[in-house]
Amino acid sequence: MRIILLATDELEQLAPLTGSTPAPLIPIVNRPVIGIALELLARAGNKHALVSLYNRSGSIASFVNTGRRWGMHIDFLSQREPLGSAGSLQWAGHLLDETFAVIPSSSILDIDIQAALAFHRAHGGLATAIVSPRPPAQPGQQAIDPQQFALPSRNTEHPPLYLTGAYLFEPSVLGLLPASTRGEIDAQLLPAIRRAGAQIHALPSDAYWNPLSTFQEYREAQRVFLLNAYHAADPASLGDTPRLRHPSVDGRQIAPGIWVGLNDAIHPTAQLAPPICIGDNCWLGREVEIGPEVVIGANAVIDEEATVERTTIFERTYVGRLLKLSGVVANRSTLIDTETAHSTEIVDSFLLSEIGVEGPDGFFRRLGNIALAALLLLLSLPIQFALAVLALLFHGRAIQRERRVGSQPPTLRNRQETGPYPFDMFTLAHTRADGSTSAFGRWLRTTQLAYLPALANVLRADCELVGVKPLRPDEAERIHESWQQKHYDRPAGLLGAWYVQTTPESDLDSVLVADAYYVSTCTWHGDILLMLHSAMAWMRRQFQRQHTPKSTLLSDTIQH
Repeated sequence: MRIILLATDELEQLAPLTGSTPAPLIPIVNRPVIGIALELLARAGNKHALVSLYNRSGSIASFVNTGRRWGMHIDFLSQREPLGSAGSLQWAGHLLDETFAVIPSSSILDIDIQAALAFHRAHGGLATAIVSPRPPAQPGQQAIDPQQFALPSRNTEHPPLYLTGAYLFEPSVLGLLPASTRGEIDAQLLPAIRRAGAQIHALPSDAYWNPLSTFQEYREAQRVFLLNAYHAADPASLGDTPRLRHPSVDGRQIAPGIWVGLNDAIHPTAQLAPPICIGDNCWLGREVEIGPEVVIGANAVIDEEATVERTTIFERTYVGRLLKLSGVVANRSTLIDTETAHSTEIVDSFLLSEIGVEGPDGFFRRLGNIALAALLLLLSLPIQFALAVLALLFHGRAIQRERRVGSQPPTLRNRQETGPYPFDMFTLAHTRADGSTSAFGRWLRTTQLAYLPALANVLRADCELVGVKPLRPDEAERIHESWQQKHYDRPAGLLGAWYVQTTPESDLDSVLVADAYYVSTCTWHGDILLMLHSAMAWMRRQFQRQHTPKSTLLSDTIQH
């Protein structure tokens, strides 16, 4: 069976949250929705899935990555335009060559996919729709017409049933759609199947389903996940709360129903009422009151004597002293009432605001960069001097400058300022003043030895040793989408995930995806690992260069 997750981020829901975060990445107990879907598929033994992308594809792809964290292999299908769910299936049609399941990635459906597949194969039809008796909170959604679906027992009276957005199809149904279809499965594909004289079977499911179309549903999803994990040892105590098959919350459980992440600082006077989930690198001040039913994202600060209950706080959000939050979503400076969906922008940064990108260890990080760059520069001086003399003989100059664009690192006195920052990168001269080069210049570029003087740029606070790729000006001009702008959330680096995970032949989007993933996951110990991996990547590239015809060799990696 093939599996395709629809993560095109075309539907407008949970605004203004989805203005900055794609719907498939909206967090439930600090896990993006698409991650929950992939976890359920992996638990059912699925090893491969297709993910259909369109809007803000880089952010979604950088989170999902290869799928290795779930023990799966993920292939991405990028659309050039919005096609709707039916159009997305048609776009992926060449890969859907056997029975396939369609899974929405911006809603929660705790379905047993293997049981659904067994039902689909047992009836032998072309289509199965997973339906739920739980009505969605979004007004205007109609229950299915029982006369248009084949239910397991027509003699049994069913409650109103609603389409969940999950389906199983045979590949032949895609031939029923007209070419270049744009639209939804329920509006285009299902009627086409009926017109062809085939039945659409409906599988009623009591599995937990939440379309996350309103903030009431979002609040309920957080509550259901927290309570199921809290009462995992005694499910009967859940009462009317919907049940999950595999309840879990990431983090370390320090007390029943209280999960904390890595590097959290919680004041001894803080009062925590379960169930609550606290992400990594959070700070909870003196006499704060947290809980019940609270989810706090990574790198958040809850200042002294603040009270938070039945609330979701997004990552990098500061909650001010004495502030009381109840029944809301706090996302940086935006406050959303989950009952009315009314949003308010808080202008007083002492009440609610975004925490800066650079953490409290920025001074020591910068100091470490300077010390290591100075040491490497000192050790490489004899090599650089010899190469500079040869460059002078071959090209008439020893050093040249190349324009690059990045985000400036913090200095020892000032914090990082995000946004494009142009600077001149120092390199050994590998071209003459007229732009021509020599065999020695080409050798400098392909071995990357030309960039040894760029260590001086680290000392000048133009870039860091490890960071995002320093872009050429023409590459920087191609950055427009919001996910691409995240490239500037971290300083440029001489090394990084862009160097390890891509090749000189990789296109700009591949580099930006690697950098977006680095920006969202970088740590100081991760940077040390990237330095080691970069050394191995350099050796791998040199080995490949030795076995590549000279006519196909490309220029240096910083230029690729």
